[in-house]
Amino acid sequence: MLEMQHTSHVHLYTIVDLANTERASLEVIAHEAAIACVALNFQGTRLATASEKGTLIRILDTGNDKKVGELRRGSNHANIYCININHQSTRLVVSSDHGTIHVFNLEDNKPKVSSLLIVPKYFSSQWSFVKFSIPQGPACICAFGSDPNSVISM
Repeated sequence: MLEMQHTSHVHLYTIVDLANTERASLEVIAHEAAIACVALNFQGTRLATASEKGTLIRILDTGNDKKVGELRRGSNHANIYCININHQSTRLVVSSDHGTIHVFNLEDNKPKVSSLLIVPKYFSSQWSFVKFSIPQGPACICAFGSDPNSVISM
């Protein structure tokens, strides 16, 4: 079960494992801005969150509340309509009001710039490996198809 709370400038998620009620609930700090969209992977082990700003998607481990990835959709504000993670938890797809769909590889969590350098988060975030425009207009939902390399949008 997922419950969102707002405390000053930090938005928290409380994750409760209903299959194991003896396990303590986790409070996850997601974003400083309000949350616009969330998705859980099929196994329930990863939580993807996007704030109202729509530039970053954070991937959290639901077992220990640790951030395991930070994906950058872009640098301009966007309303995120949909986030989905494939069944293998290896890819994530996101759509926004910019009329674009971005596909990210979740297996490649290495920063693009050496961790020895001090650089802005903009350069150290992981970017999508595929980006395409939706001809029907910006408002759409997206998901992965039965073929692991296919994306469906409507």
